[in-house]
Amino acid sequence: MENKLKFEEFQEIFEGILNSVHSLDASEQFEGENFAAGDDVDQYGLERDRQLDLRLKGRNSVYLKKIKDALARIKEGTFGECEECGCQISKSRLLARPTATMCLGCKEQQESEDNKVANKNRYSTRYDKNDQVLRFKTIDDASAAIKNEFSESA
Repeated sequence: MENKLKFEEFQEIFEGILNSVHSLDASEQFEGENFAAGDDVDQYGLERDRQLDLRLKGRNSVYLKKIKDALARIKEGTFGECEECGCQISKSRLLARPTATMCLGCKEQQESEDNKVANKNRYSTRYDKNDQVLRFKTIDDASAAIKNEFSESA
């Protein structure tokens, strides 16, 4: 019963967020900006503000989808269950990140694997003694080249 009560609290929070976003969207429809007015500095400022606004709207749309998904999980009775291992997501994790779909252990595992993939394609850049740029696929390759360079100069 305690979990059900907590999930209802999350549901109220999520629905409140959705309602506030819908009211903001309705009020923004009537705002119009005059992009033709002003000098170049004004134009730049307006364009920068517009780009920032678009970026924030994109992030908000992703977050709103997560909120809608969380509401669907509450209705299905699966809110608070890890998608990967099926165990209960800790209360502290849900309080910190209410839209969490994985327990902390599974999320850390996923991020570790993502970092391995991201770093796999990175190059290590070094400079030789003539200040020429050298690129290496791995740190081990860079280390070997540096050792080799120092052994040749000795």
